[in-house]
Amino acid sequence: PALSKKEIMDVIDFMDVDGGGEIDAVEFTSAVHAARRNEIDDEHILKMMLAIDNELKLKQIKIADLFRMLDESGDGSLSRDELRAGLQILVSSNENVEQKRALALARRQAAERKWKLSQEKSEEVKSWLDRPESLPLTLTALSPERAAAAMDE
Repeated sequence: PALSKKEIMDVIDFMDVDGGGEIDAVEFTSAVHAARRNEIDDEHILKMMLAIDNELKLKQIKIADLFRMLDESGDGSLSRDELRAGLQILVSSNENVEQKRALALARRQAAERKWKLSQEKSEEVKSWLDRPESLPLTLTALSPERAAAAMDE
């Protein structure tokens, strides 16, 4: 889901240690490291910061590289708009990853169920063929030798 303005403002306020209204690279890096060390008391902000950290890990991106990607203006700091847009992309990206994982898991489970049903059906047919009552009456009335010879014809 899209992030509310309040949620974005809460994260910006947390990151903006000097109160300047923009986030510099040091503040951004410090905030991500605080999340990694679980040093954030506010659960919602921790969740947002861990989403950023998760994105870094998933895409094997360094903190400094993510900061530069979010800094569209290239001025060395993240404005509220840049951070809001970046966080919304990161959160929706993480949801898409989770949706893809869930879909892959569902497909794998469906394939496993189909295989299991196929195996069960195969076992059922094999057990049916092993029972004498499943053979035609004419073959069961014959001696074993004659039944084998009749089967070979």
